[in-house]
Amino acid sequence: MRGAKILLLTGAALCAGLPTMALAQAEQPAGDDDAQPGEIIVTANKYEERIQDVALSISAVAGDELERQQVQDIQDLARTVPGISFIRAGSIAGAGNQIIIRGLNTGSGAATVASVVDEAPLSFSVGNASFATDFEPWDLDRVEVLRGPQGSLYGATAQGGLIKYVTQAPNPARLAAGFDFGMFDIAHGDMGAVGRGYVNVPVASDVAALRVSGYYQYAPGWIDNQLGRRQDANGFTRYGGRASLLVTPADNLSIRLTAIYQDLKTDGFDAIEVNGLTQPSNQFAPLKGYNLDTFLPQPGRVKAQLYIGNLTYDFGGVGIQSITSYGKLDNFRTNDVPLYGQVFGGLLFGRPNTTLFYIIDTDLSKISQEFRLYSTRNAKEEGGLQWQLGGFYTREKTDALTNYYTKDAVTGANVATPFGGASGALVLQANQFSRYREIAGYADLTYFFSPRFDIEAGARVFENKQHQDGIQGGPFLGVPLGQIVPRLKSGETSWTFSVAPRFHFSQDAMIYGRVASGYRPGGPQSFIPNAPAGLPSQFDSDKTISYELGLKGTFLDRLLSVDIAAFYIDWRDVQITVAFPSGGVAYNVTGNVGRAVSKGLEWTFSLRPVRGLNLTALGSYTDAKFSRDAPGIGAADGDRLPYVPKLNTTVSATYEFDLSDDMTASVNGSWSHVSSQFNSYALTPTISHLPFPGYDTFAAQIGVKSGPFGVMLYGKNLTDKRGITFYYAGQSALGGTIPAQTGLIRPREIGIKFTGNF
Repeated sequence: MRGAKILLLTGAALCAGLPTMALAQAEQPAGDDDAQPGEIIVTANKYEERIQDVALSISAVAGDELERQQVQDIQDLARTVPGISFIRAGSIAGAGNQIIIRGLNTGSGAATVASVVDEAPLSFSVGNASFATDFEPWDLDRVEVLRGPQGSLYGATAQGGLIKYVTQAPNPARLAAGFDFGMFDIAHGDMGAVGRGYVNVPVASDVAALRVSGYYQYAPGWIDNQLGRRQDANGFTRYGGRASLLVTPADNLSIRLTAIYQDLKTDGFDAIEVNGLTQPSNQFAPLKGYNLDTFLPQPGRVKAQLYIGNLTYDFGGVGIQSITSYGKLDNFRTNDVPLYGQVFGGLLFGRPNTTLFYIIDTDLSKISQEFRLYSTRNAKEEGGLQWQLGGFYTREKTDALTNYYTKDAVTGANVATPFGGASGALVLQANQFSRYREIAGYADLTYFFSPRFDIEAGARVFENKQHQDGIQGGPFLGVPLGQIVPRLKSGETSWTFSVAPRFHFSQDAMIYGRVASGYRPGGPQSFIPNAPAGLPSQFDSDKTISYELGLKGTFLDRLLSVDIAAFYIDWRDVQITVAFPSGGVAYNVTGNVGRAVSKGLEWTFSLRPVRGLNLTALGSYTDAKFSRDAPGIGAADGDRLPYVPKLNTTVSATYEFDLSDDMTASVNGSWSHVSSQFNSYALTPTISHLPFPGYDTFAAQIGVKSGPFGVMLYGKNLTDKRGITFYYAGQSALGGTIPAQTGLIRPREIGIKFTGNF
């Protein structure tokens, strides 16, 4: 491990010491003046650069490529860029992906990957923030995936990386419209449909424009519920839209206002029951086919809103940007627990038709303000300093209501049981109200010693304060309902940094080194009745320091593109959630008791041997392990981190050709491989940190375009592989058995899509 770190540091030092030479043609600070057709311009460092000039490991997928590859969510995005893995922990259909970049995951805690839309925060910093919102990828300019810590520019939770969604901006110079309509069939399910459209309307020629887009999708379920007598119980509908107004009253002034709304309604969970440990040699085989038994339906709903105001003004040599945003996420989910109903209702009280049903209703809101002052001079050509200074403020509010009821397993009506006592059907109440406030300042400086060689250095100082209130009670906790939980507080001040030397061999090739840090906020400890005096009242942020060495560029007269990066990440004070027993009840407690190391390699190679043919190989090798014992969860030094495949790779081929003067065709095929993983740690050793197999998937598309119209036939997961994304091995409890479950990727999907752009 020490050798890997020394190798990367040595590479960065060599990079910094390379001799500088003058380029035949100077490059522009924004990078877009050097852009060739087909090159992608990104804003990873909050200003425009060609992707091959960015001194960090980054992938960008353009909007038209997202459509061609049928990218609908994180699961699809993971096969188009290296370094991403995800967990679908039997969560509600169509939502609930936990994103992992570079292996930073312990199976608990808040998110380690941040996400933004048009520079405004989409993700939340604390609380119920471990699962990402699947942002609708329709009408996007591109998606950028930044790997490694991004704490100096993007702040909290970007310790593993960042996902940037960049929407299509309104165009004041052109009236335009487009549509996308498709139908698809899901194996083991039924037919689904999706419709999307956009319109761009100049309000005042070359001064203002309005762009509006919308979508509606119905996705059929493919998991049955034999106990509840329901077929295809995990279907969902998703709809929403965006409206964006751009006003440019002067060449040096731009104002953009954007509103985004998403609504997802789901019928159930993306999980099935499997044999588990009852048949160790065949534990991943379905117990009853594609089936998850519950007495009652398990509906859910996720609504997301985001409002953004973006103002930029160029004073001449110095620019200012203001980004104001308000985000709201409402997450409603339900869960039926037949086992506990059978035990408590049947064995204890003679009511076998009673089930335990819980409702989790979480409302999150966030207001953020960022100001950025930056230089606009052409530092690459003129030499010297390019700089940006920023201030950031955010305030988050989380209200999480969790209530457990005993219900009639047939009618769904609340049923009072002797166990409920005076509370009747409400047997557990655990409501939590959290507040988070952060203020930060950052600086990022790049000094150009020559057009070929420069060094970037950045730092961010932040302070956050939190408090948490709650109401809890009920027979399950052994205390009366409505008990007020004392207010718990926490706060901390710290900083992050980044340093990145960069040397260009030519305009199209460079080597870089990068050392950077990131963090995930801590918070107040959960309230525990009769807790021992020595129990800490808060847990601290955990931090990452990453060492990276990369090479990227185009070669052989732009026939070959190469992007390769090696990394070593030291993850300290890792937040780990463990169960703490008190009064016969197990409470979740978070502590900074772990340390881990993640090291590996990421690559993207693209070859264009003949006109129209593009061959691509991309992937990542990640070796992520604990580097210190974590006895609270049963982890030992050297154990692999959960849900991190060592190898994640995709190989694809695309061929585009002319059918006639006004008609073109394209054919694409890809193979993706995800290697074996381990599930999360648990206090019961027999179900803790168990390996589960990897999987291979195949996808293909064939499309034809004629003028403004197009048609595409596509298939995903063509071999209908049952790829596991989550594994719970099952166990005995209270005289019954909790069935083993696996979360799964979507089965085979075959569809046809019609498009038009005018």
